[in-house]
Order: sequence, then C-alpha cells, then structure tokens
Amino acid sequence: MDRSRSVALRRVLFGAVLVSLAVDARAQVATWHAHWEAFALDSGARANPLPVPVVVWRQFVVASPRTPWLRVSFAHTNLPPGSRVRLVSLLDGAEQRLEQIHVEQWAFGSAYFNGNAVLVELEAAADSAENRVVLDRIWAGDDPDTVRQIESICGTTDDRIPGSHPAIGRTDLGCTGWIIQRPTIGDDKCHLSAGHCFPGSNVIEFFPPLSNANCSIVHPHPNQQFAIDIGGMRSVNAGPGDDWAAFRCFRNPNTGLTTFQTMGASIALAAVIPPVNTIARVTGYGTDGSEVNGAPNGENNCTCAPGAGTGRRNQYQQTHNGPITAVSATLVQYRLDTCGGNSGSPVFEDGPVNHAIAIHTHGGCTATGGANRGTPVTKQAVQNAILAVCLSGGGGPIPNDLCSAPTRIDLGPNGPYSNVGATASGPTFACGTAGSDVWFDFVPTCSGPHVLGTCTSTRTVDTVLELFGGTCGTLTSLGCSDDVCAAGSSLTRVLNQGQRYLIRVGGRNGAQGAFDLSVQPGTGTGSITRLPTGCGGLQFGSTGSPSLGALMTFQLGGTQGTAYVVLGLGVVNQALCPPSPCRLGPAPVVALPGARYELTVPCDPALVGVTVALQGADVFVPTGCPALQTAFSDTIVAVIG
Repeated sequence: MDRSRSVALRRVLFGAVLVSLAVDARAQVATWHAHWEAFALDSGARANPLPVPVVVWRQFVVASPRTPWLRVSFAHTNLPPGSRVRLVSLLDGAEQRLEQIHVEQWAFGSAYFNGNAVLVELEAAADSAENRVVLDRIWAGDDPDTVRQIESICGTTDDRIPGSHPAIGRTDLGCTGWIIQRPTIGDDKCHLSAGHCFPGSNVIEFFPPLSNANCSIVHPHPNQQFAIDIGGMRSVNAGPGDDWAAFRCFRNPNTGLTTFQTMGASIALAAVIPPVNTIARVTGYGTDGSEVNGAPNGENNCTCAPGAGTGRRNQYQQTHNGPITAVSATLVQYRLDTCGGNSGSPVFEDGPVNHAIAIHTHGGCTATGGANRGTPVTKQAVQNAILAVCLSGGGGPIPNDLCSAPTRIDLGPNGPYSNVGATASGPTFACGTAGSDVWFDFVPTCSGPHVLGTCTSTRTVDTVLELFGGTCGTLTSLGCSDDVCAAGSSLTRVLNQGQRYLIRVGGRNGAQGAFDLSVQPGTGTGSITRLPTGCGGLQFGSTGSPSLGALMTFQLGGTQGTAYVVLGLGVVNQALCPPSPCRLGPAPVVALPGARYELTVPCDPALVGVTVALQGADVFVPTGCPALQTAFSDTIVAVIG
C-alpha cells in the first residue's frame, strides 16, 4: 500500500470509532460515549527563518464546559523534519508532542486529554518553511448518562476488586487489551484483544486513573497512551470461540518507548488449557456502578448511574477469580464476574504461574447460572496470527535513529529513552566502541557551561555520549564520554545561547536498553553549606541548586516581627551581642523585606565559583540579640557551579 493510501486509511479508521459493530449480543464492549464537534483551525503556512526552532503559531481548542475529555482531529499537517505539534491539557498539564510520522501513526488524531480545553502549538524547525497544521473537529466525551450494559455478573454479588496489572490496558472503543510475552526476545512486544473491538479501537492506554464519581472516565498521561498499528494487525470476529485480535503498537511519540518498555511487564501464554474446576482469573476494564467490594444486586452493577456518585471504579482495572466450567478446543467458559468493557481481557489460570489461557469476549453469566466465554489462546488461528504479527518487525521505526530526525530535549532530565532496534550511524564515535545510536538536539536558553549525561538509576545500558556542532553533513565533535559514572556518560562543555547542538547516545559494543538524558546548566560543582550563626529560633531553608540559570528559593520560618533576608557576596561570620552564637553570616549587600526570596542565578560563566551567603533576620522581637531586638537564622552559603 502506498503512503497516501495508508494515511487515508488511518484517518478513516479514526473516524470509525462510532461505527455500528455487527457482533454477538453478549459481546462486552463499553463504548465511550462521545460525539464529534466541528472545530476549524488553520495555522496557515508558516516559515521559520531563524537558526533555532521557534513556536510560530498557537491556539486553544475549547469544548463545552462540562466536557470530561477530548481528542483533537487533524485534517492536514505539514511538518518538515524537526518541526512538531505540541498539545497540552489545560486541566492537568498533560502534554503530547507529534512529528509528521506520529500524526500519521495516530490516524490524524491526538492522544486523549482530560478536561475541555487543549493548547495547540506549532513549533517550526530551524530554517524551515511551509509548516502547517489544520484542525477540523474534536472527538468530545459526553456528559455521562445512565448506560445499561449487558449483565454478566455470576451470582447475586459483584465480587470484582481493583487490580494493578501493568501489562493490561484500556482501548478507546471501550475494550481491554494486553501485552503478551511474544516475541520472547526484545523490548517490542505484541498485544491481544477481542476481534469485535476492531475497527474502532485506535489507542490503548495503561494505568488509567480512577474515574470521576459521575462515571466519566479519566485518561492517563499521553506518555502511557499508544497508537495501535491497525494496518499490521490480524483479527477475526466470528462469535464466541472465534473472536480475537493480535496487534502491535507504535512507539510513544513523547518518549520513543514501546508499551513493554513503558510498563515493564508482559503476560505469558499457556501451552495447554487447564481442566474444568480449575480456578481462573479475569482482569480488565468493565463498567461499574458501585465503589465497594461484594456489591449487592450484582446483576445491576454493570450500569453506572451518574447521579449515584459511585462511579469511580467505572472502566477502571478490576479483577475476579472463579472456576472454569467448560473447555473445548475452541471455547473456554468460566464463572468470573465481568461487565461491558471486559471484552479482550486476559483470562489467567489463577496461581503462581499466571499464564493466560483465553481472551474474554462474551457474557453469559446470570445470578442463577450460565457462564462467561472466551477464545482459548491455544487456538491454532490465534497462534498463527501471533507468529505473523509478532515476528514481522512492527512497532514502528526508532523515531530518532538518524541524525536527520533527532528528538528535541530541554533543560533538566529527559526520557526515559531507548536505543533498542536502532542502527549504527557515522561518524565513528570519538571515544569508546559504540553502535545502536540515537540522536537528540538541544538549543541552550543561555550561554555557559552545561553538563550532559546519562548518569541516572533508570539506565539499563552501557552508554557512550558524543556532542556535535554543525549539521548532519558537516558535524564537528565537541566532546565524547564513556564510562564516567559507572556505565553511564557525562560531559561538560560551554554552550552558546540559541545555537543548535546535536547529541548522539549509543550502546557500548552495540548494547541496547533504556536511559535518561539530562542537560544541566553549570559545571555540576555547586554546593550548599550552613553556618551555625542563628539565635532566637528562626528557621531558614532553601530549595533548588546553585547552578547557572537555576532558580533557588529561600524561606524563613518562625518569624514574629518584621522579616528580612540579608544577601551578601561572601561570608564574614561577624559576632553580634557577645558572647556568640548570634552572628552576622554574610558580608551584607542588601537586606530584602519579606520571609521568602527567589534568586535566579544568571547564566554567566564568570559566576562559577562565586560564593553567595544568605541569612534571615526577624526585627523587633524580644528573642535573639536583645540589644538589636533581632533574631537571626543560620547562614546558607551557596557556591555557584
């Protein structure tokens, strides 16, 4: 299929969320109740003649005030290499960053954002033209209403309890999907769900929070949402016993990680189905109108009524165990409590191994009998699909495998990232022997020394790091680091404000794994110490680090009179009201009124090594130094580094 047809197909699939599904009447989908709203925005063609990336257009997308969540639909995007769309929820600050390839992978839609308003920004790459983003509509969650779902509670009470399995996610049609342990090697695993959940499911999200009391669902951060690779999936929707889907997901556009790398868990599949009366367990995202375990009138609990104020477990992960009642080559039946939304859930053999035995697809339980049903994972058609999908590569390319498509990073910690599946690129590393490299770019906001490194506890690979100036065709190595912090890398270089730098991180001898990449201003040699100059019970604390460009906050506590923060460029430690301990710590430059002081360290290399001393004073109080009617705090001494 050519690229234009593939793009068109994914956009059509996004629009198919509301499609009427011809499935068995007991299929357990819990459709997210939402509607399309027209919302036309066009950035127009935007150019950026500057040598650094800049935001060239921004606008707000706002739905009606009671909208619980929304998803943006793009009619058209043109994002040259290095350009991207940034979307931010105004409710919780959740953010998603999309380059052109990500927009296409996400079927020309965004992640799901909580609240009714999203900021959309177009960030144009340096020296780029014809940047454009066009929005035509939004997929907006409805104000929740009472929705009657198919009952499949086995008995008179609903015995589901909250679960916490990291490999089990919720799809945006209102189904459940899960990460399986295939392929057995590598960090890009496949997924299973019910066939009748497709078409319609385009996104799977992991660890969604508790829903609102009025039954409306809450979405996790976009870092935990993944676009489903619809074009590479295999599925069948032929009723109980022959209802399944095997698929991959694209890497997360924010982090570059797969579902397995993000969640750190997968589910092994059973080789044989256990016999009748074996205790099994189902875990998924069914509807729920009660917030208690063992809720009575279980047959009614698959309905969530907003007015009851008990909807927090609605389509939240829950689990229940019970007996298998029937087994055949094509069908597994069990007495396990489920509701709409459980379609696609894994059914486990409950025990120390916890291998999955079936994909839950259909209800059938009642208060007096019956059984819920699923497709066994041992079914040959399911196994064939797993082989075809899971051994086909899938999962999308490493987004920053090439110098020409680096991932943008900012000051502070960035990541986690991964080089799993990355190729080696030139030139040869200036230090160490490395391959499987990935690329990043960084534009400093101020001039001065910066520390770049992978020295964090999340690192699972021995890294080599190299910094470049110039462009991909004319790279100039500015430094290389290997094994500075155990198997991590760290490099300090003076960087210029507004200049674009390229950073390459590879695995030593081609090793692959996860890592963070941090950029901190300064040299990393700053320090904080305290001098015991206080008297009168006045407390003085600080937050932040004394590094170039950083914000430090100083706070006084225990004041009774008029508070001041005394600032000095150096330490004098002068005795007051002898005998000590009451002392004046800094060489005074200024006394600032108030109990709180914020200091932004200028990004000036000349300040490295400068000592700043700060002390709090409380004037017109009977404690401390009686002759001065002043209490003094200990002195905080900060050496800028």
